[in-house]
Amino acid sequence: MLVSKQIWLLNQFEPSSPLRSNVQLCFEILTLAQAIDQDCANRLSAYGLSESKFVLLGILNAAPEQQCFPNLLADTLGITRATVTGLLDGLEKSSYIQRLSGSHDKRKVAIQLTAKGQDIFNQVSAIHTEWISELFADLDPAEQKVLKKLLLKAWKKTDQYQTQLEQEHAISH
Repeated sequence: MLVSKQIWLLNQFEPSSPLRSNVQLCFEILTLAQAIDQDCANRLSAYGLSESKFVLLGILNAAPEQQCFPNLLADTLGITRATVTGLLDGLEKSSYIQRLSGSHDKRKVAIQLTAKGQDIFNQVSAIHTEWISELFADLDPAEQKVLKKLLLKAWKKTDQYQTQLEQEHAISH
């Protein structure tokens, strides 16, 4: 399951070292996450989509009248407006979305999901959800609960977790 650079790094530890075991577990989780991410990208690319384009279609599909403004799409995806513009250009070229100019302010453009965009989102969403579900289908509910608990323990040691806590604390006060 490990790649050669990880194996080399592990071999720098004594075989009986508890550090080696912890580092190996981290590498195994990283390798699994990378494999899932790559499989996801490959599956979506078969439909001409990236993960960001797929999620953008999902946001539009769930939006009132299947419309949203680019700045809200950027905020929801956690990316820049310029990046959203590039994603929208690709989706528009595929006829999955259309840009609607505002009647009062021509600079204010709403993005609307087209029927073709809704069809591709629904098709890919069903396939994608089934694939993701199958990844952990061999774990019974008790095993899934234990895995979630163990992953949360590791998550709480990350800088991102601490940042998230600080942001939630700032919002609540």
